[in-house]
Amino acid sequence: MKSLKIPPETSHILLILGIFLVFVGVIALSMSFLPVGRVEGGGLIIIGPFPIILHGKLHPIALLLTLTLPVLAFILLTLYLLSRMRSGEESG
Repeated sequence: MKSLKIPPETSHILLILGIFLVFVGVIALSMSFLPVGRVEGGGLIIIGPFPIILHGKLHPIALLLTLTLPVLAFILLTLYLLSRMRSGEESG
């Protein structure tokens, strides 16, 4: 199996994106220490094709869309990278 060659431009973008996400995580974590009155939450559990929605004040459909879009983006990105790896193996 060949290793996937990442162009230097892409690796720089991924590096900057990673650093940005670390800063966003630090900011989100530091915001959790701020005093607030009431906290509501929600969640999504996916078992096979069946979503189980746990919600607070947010409408369940909005929560479902908010939580499944990152999962869908991850799946599409994984499929895209796998197809690029396979096409690289066939041509090389």
